[in-house]
Amino acid sequence: MSVIKWETTLSDHGHVNRGVCGVGVDGLLKNIVETRQIEKTPDGAKSPLPDGNYQKFTGNEVVSMNLWGFKPSCYSFLGDEFRNFINKKRDGSEI
Repeated sequence: MSVIKWETTLSDHGHVNRGVCGVGVDGLLKNIVETRQIEKTPDGAKSPLPDGNYQKFTGNEVVSMNLWGFKPSCYSFLGDEFRNFINKKRDGSEI
């Protein structure tokens, strides 16, 4: 199993969403909690809680990048859309 940790998935340019994985002592996935607006901080990362406080992370937690498998037929569509996105950004168009 490949383990992805915060430190390699956080952005220097704003917040991200990740699935925080609960992993048992056996190394197997136990649960995933969708966590939104995770920001890099000097001490790791933080995410806002509903009560106005922040959940803090060390940067070593196991996370899901929310990448799932697709049928090969979708890759052509995704490639076209990505190229359109890049071209709009290059032209200065609003996305």
